[in-house]
Amino acid sequence: LIEICDQYPIIYDILWALSFNHNIQEQLRSNTSFITKLTSLPKECDNQIRKFSYGILWNLEINHENRRTLVINNEKTFDIMISYSHQDKIFCKKLYDELINIGYRVWIDFDQMHGNIMDAMAQAIEQSNIILICMSEQYRRSNYCRAEANYAFQRRIKIVPILLQQHYKPDGWLLFLVSQLIYVNFTKYEFSQAMKMLIKELKASVINDVCLVNVKLKEEVNITIPMTSIPPEPLSTLILPEKYSRLESNTCT
Repeated sequence: LIEICDQYPIIYDILWALSFNHNIQEQLRSNTSFITKLTSLPKECDNQIRKFSYGILWNLEINHENRRTLVINNEKTFDIMISYSHQDKIFCKKLYDELINIGYRVWIDFDQMHGNIMDAMAQAIEQSNIILICMSEQYRRSNYCRAEANYAFQRRIKIVPILLQQHYKPDGWLLFLVSQLIYVNFTKYEFSQAMKMLIKELKASVINDVCLVNVKLKEEVNITIPMTSIPPEPLSTLILPEKYSRLESNTCT
């Protein structure tokens, strides 16, 4: 795959999907010429290729900052970050507006971030108290959504899942992440009723966090949280987006 990535740039996205697997990570790290290529992309390079490259390097923890976080007395900028597939943008805009009207401070990426999207994503997660995961098949298939959810899991940020797609049942890495969590089904209830259920869950999360802080008042405040990760899926079970069957021919110069 690496040998033909210049002919078919979408291969970079496939490699990003594969790089969530620990065995593949080791193989990619050992390929110094490929790593050099990713870290020195020319300014004229296609934005999509640059995005895929940032994602691969993030998974390989190359140029990955050793981030530290405050567990107690850390004033976050946002109450909620909405993590979603851009195919669900219309619904999430409605959700965002409703949460803002209620009084929550909400972070959401409507315009798709530019620059190093992985660093921007990490900063948004670190500055949010709760991550709202909008579950759908497209969310499950998105490398970027997976990276967001994985980083929130690593940082032990409170995760509240909601279901957006009718008949969809979480599977693979997403199932592992949400299997022990209560989720709000927006496909089963009217929007207003589902919102009431969501607000109740968000308030419960805040109460639980306050109780946790009270227990830990005497503990060290500034600590490094160990970087745990969601167990990798076997390569045989990896589901790649359908678009991979339609390889593009643009090259990065």
